[in-house]
Amino acid sequence: MAKKTQPNFNEAVNFNFKDLLKAINFDDILFVESLAGEDRREFFKFCNQVYNNKFFTQIIKNFVHTQVMFTAEEAMSHDQYMFGKAMCQGIKTVEDFFRKYSSAYDAEFTPKDEKFDARKSFSPQKV
Repeated sequence: MAKKTQPNFNEAVNFNFKDLLKAINFDDILFVESLAGEDRREFFKFCNQVYNNKFFTQIIKNFVHTQVMFTAEEAMSHDQYMFGKAMCQGIKTVEDFFRKYSSAYDAEFTPKDEKFDARKSFSPQKV
């Protein structure tokens, strides 16, 4: 008898939530998958440089904080509150997009450091 596999709960919730709200998923961004070779590496490298830049983190945090404070102080209706919340989610989505492709750069293009083995004899280096 075949064992039934449970779908990943978080993925199922995210899919249903985004489907309900008609929000995009990263899989809907098709241009990234069409990149190949040097273009793919350059795009991933760009995402890696942006995501790991300290100013990017400051920009994201300040946008979210400013939007939260503005919404808390100025929103007079449920619709205004929901719009402010959606703005914050959009800002975080941009951050998540850069994080995803920054991680892809690390996984695909960053050389893996060899672990130091104290018991291994030394070999000459090419100069």
